[in-house]
Amino acid sequence: MTGMALMLTPVPHGWAVTLTDGRELARFVGPFARQRALRFLSSLTAAS
Repeated sequence: MTGMALMLTPVPHGWAVTLTDGRELARFVGPFARQRALRFLSSLTAAS
């Protein structure tokens, strides 16, 4: 994944983990969506 970064992006009723080119990796909606998205994001960055 050269030249790309991961971002946390607000979406209707939740949050999404996206690449800088706009592709969405995962979407989390509902209660505690931001916390679940942050946990997913940290698991991706810890693996690399």
